[in-house]
Amino acid sequence: MNKRNKPIFAGGSSKQWKDTSETEDTASSKPKEEEIEEIELGNIEIMQDILSYRNRKGVWPWESPHDLQTFCFPYIHVGIGNEGGWLKKIEEMKNKFNDDSAPMEHVDKKEFKLWKKIWGN
Repeated sequence: MNKRNKPIFAGGSSKQWKDTSETEDTASSKPKEEEIEEIELGNIEIMQDILSYRNRKGVWPWESPHDLQTFCFPYIHVGIGNEGGWLKKIEEMKNKFNDDSAPMEHVDKKEFKLWKKIWGN
């Protein structure tokens, strides 16, 4: 019902009346927290994309929210994770090694070289 106690027609083909007394006040409600979606891509591929982004744009993807969204959008658009998942994945990659790490496996050595280009001192 509106202020004049007249029912409001909901529209569409359902021919149902909308009861406005039960509508949720979206202006004062808090948004629901987004569930973090895991990123299924390999670290080497992601770090190569990070370096490519840095070469193209001149900044790291995590330097501003806009840069992070610009970096993640093509992946999110095709269903690979969400912004929270990308933040988590980047943080995990950053913390995987330190400057004194000495990986033994070939794959780890390649990953470490890329890590060093991105986060090494």
